[in-house]
Amino acid sequence: MTTSIAITHVNVVAMDTERVLEDQTVLVDEGRIVALGPANDFGTAIEAADVVDGRGKFLMPGLADMHVHFWDPGQAAMFVANGVTLVRNMTGSPLHMAMQRKLARRELMGPHIVTSTPLIDGLNADGRPAWPGSTVVIDPSQAASVVQGFAQAGYQQLKVYQLLTFEVHQALASAGVQHGMRVTGHCPDGMTFEQAIAHGQTCFEHLTNIGNGHYVAGREPAQIRRLGSTATFEQLVEAQQLMAEHVDFDAMRRLAASMAELQVWNCPTSTVWIKPAQGVDEAMRDPHLRYMHPQTVGEWQKRAGAGASPERARRRAELMELQDRGNTVRFRIAKLLLDEGAPLLLGTDTPNPFVVPGFSIHEELANLVNAGFSPFQALRCGTSEAARFLNASDDWGTISPGKRADLLLLSANPLRDVRAVAAPEAVLVNGFVLRQDALDRLLEERAAAVAAPLRPLDLPPPPSRARVVRSGTFQNSIGGEVNGYFTQRCAQVEDGSWLIEERRAIGMGQEATRRMWLAADFTVERIEDRYPSAIGEVRYDVVWDPQRSTYALRHEALDGNVRELTTGNRRLPPAWGTGLIALPRLLTNVKAESRVPVLNAAFQSRGPEDFVAEQMQVTPSPSGDEGRAWQVHLGGYVRTYRFAENGEFLEMSETLNGLPRRVVPLRPIGG
Repeated sequence: MTTSIAITHVNVVAMDTERVLEDQTVLVDEGRIVALGPANDFGTAIEAADVVDGRGKFLMPGLADMHVHFWDPGQAAMFVANGVTLVRNMTGSPLHMAMQRKLARRELMGPHIVTSTPLIDGLNADGRPAWPGSTVVIDPSQAASVVQGFAQAGYQQLKVYQLLTFEVHQALASAGVQHGMRVTGHCPDGMTFEQAIAHGQTCFEHLTNIGNGHYVAGREPAQIRRLGSTATFEQLVEAQQLMAEHVDFDAMRRLAASMAELQVWNCPTSTVWIKPAQGVDEAMRDPHLRYMHPQTVGEWQKRAGAGASPERARRRAELMELQDRGNTVRFRIAKLLLDEGAPLLLGTDTPNPFVVPGFSIHEELANLVNAGFSPFQALRCGTSEAARFLNASDDWGTISPGKRADLLLLSANPLRDVRAVAAPEAVLVNGFVLRQDALDRLLEERAAAVAAPLRPLDLPPPPSRARVVRSGTFQNSIGGEVNGYFTQRCAQVEDGSWLIEERRAIGMGQEATRRMWLAADFTVERIEDRYPSAIGEVRYDVVWDPQRSTYALRHEALDGNVRELTTGNRRLPPAWGTGLIALPRLLTNVKAESRVPVLNAAFQSRGPEDFVAEQMQVTPSPSGDEGRAWQVHLGGYVRTYRFAENGEFLEMSETLNGLPRRVVPLRPIGG
């Protein structure tokens, strides 16, 4: 990290207006621009600085990708190497709050982060939100406390989603306004943009549901459906056809003019419209996939239709053809918004399938230019306009003294060709100065990290007073791609109680450990979960309190916040968090009952409220393996377990977000 740097004789693309200031010197100290002016005016004022010769080069503000999902801290290198110096993270968690703090202290090198709350959603017909882990609000009276909690935790914006009812969206937006939190996200399936705006929503993502209320006469659905994840193929075709063929552009222009007047924003994220319409072969030719974890790329292939049956492939091709035609309409809408003066943001929705962090920002810029934006109009969506959206124009987004020195040094003029931004010769971000060799090194280190094979992790030796009953290692795959390993051990202590230990290699450099102490009857006495990472450690502790007859739950998040609660009024067995090698014993104990109260203490819970007493339904599997195959129903999810005659675990299977998940033994299970 360099304290003082002078970029001399450079052409400055300040992004305040469409202009280039020629032969300038920009003096930077401690991550701030301290002076800007004609190069010959500086004289000896730059002698103490690290001088970068900017002759023939162009200096512009760093880019903001205003719609990302930044779960892998290793992707910071990909953002910065592509000139992205700020991201707006659109599914928040304590991870992002912790990263914000480390970035503010310059303990990490990466883009600045602005983060929304976790997704706030309703429920579909199956009783689930669109995405697991969402904050579900189905009663308007809950909205105020939910928003207050997020505001107190420090999140910057509310992220509303598609399955919210009219009344709940209205209550959330009202509470957001009260707490000074901008309401952003999707327009719910059952609403129009005008209705959402009237409630207080001031930014919309992906143009999702912009067609609601804006189709030609006779083509508007009799009732705007809340399709969500329960939509049939025919409903999906109808929705795509409406956008591809029946948009009323006069109505759309009136909406755009209204959004311009009210200064309501849109973040189109055109890259995430286009990528799903690609064929698998075309998508896999992207050279930047080498910076993504192989298991992620494999999952993307499955989502793009690799290995699909002929019928599924035919249906997907039909939908993608309609999606492609609809994309032409979406680009026309984006240009209409621009022409009417409605404010726009630059965003990609990375890392959705084949939307690669960092690199996708240049695809987004090219898409907007191809839609009729000038290079300046496209670039300002990710510079000066992004700062204005965040009420930070005094701090960044343009180049002038006093502002953050988040800057890109380019070899060509980006106002003539936005492709010039795709290969920065130097990036300044948050006080760090990275020249070309450092940027190249960041990417090579990232490529090496994701190419490193994922391996099982060993457990420490068992306690001396415990007899190991079973131990084994298991492989987890999603969509046929391996994405983790579990090493587990089940031991019985002298007093008849049980100790179950587990260590997980989750992928993307993540791991988790669990120790669970169970009584002889398999009810929970204590649980310890730990999630170590480069950002910090998440800690979960569950302890049975015999005096109060409750479980005391304590959660310490990555951001340092500690949350505690109690649950239950009697001792409970755990749900599927027992570990695969111990589950046969639990099922043997409970199989006579159809519904069993359990403590849902699963790995990767979002917070202590997820450790709750729930009814677990255990039923024989339809497979016909009587006594050896069981279906476990819990929290809207269904898992099927198969065991050998001697009780050894053979397989667990379920469906997650449309993809099959399997867990199978990797190493022989032994005692």
